[in-house]
Amino acid sequence: MEGLMMIDTDEKLGDAGSLQFASISDDDLRNPLSVHFVGEVGRDDGGVTRDWYSVLSKEIFNPQYALFTLSAADDYTFQIKQNSGVNPDHLDFFQFIGTIVGKALLDGCLLDAHFTRLVYKRILDKPVTYHDMASVDVQFYKSLCWVPSLLFL
Repeated sequence: MEGLMMIDTDEKLGDAGSLQFASISDDDLRNPLSVHFVGEVGRDDGGVTRDWYSVLSKEIFNPQYALFTLSAADDYTFQIKQNSGVNPDHLDFFQFIGTIVGKALLDGCLLDAHFTRLVYKRILDKPVTYHDMASVDVQFYKSLCWVPSLLFL
């Protein structure tokens, strides 16, 4: 059975449509998703769903949610904001974002979301090394690289 979602075009993260998505069962997440925008006529042959993923992937990084910040290494990858806890719903948002990313992967949709290597390693439960800190805090990473040289003085 295909999951049908009615979405308002002005929707933000955490609005009714997003909450509707968050309540989809694990079994339904494995089925194709069909998105329809409220007030718009037409079938979703994949384009509307891709548009919805695109809108959501931009909304995820909206500074008002205080969830992500640009990485120290460049201005196009994001890392989890250290003080994301200022948003009282941050853990729910992170769980929702993880569900969105996973569902987009299952649906074969690309998201306009670029995370640091550290974030990807945590998602994949891969070991993190001090080299991964280069994208989080360049100065701290340089200090970590400098410490081993002190051992051989």
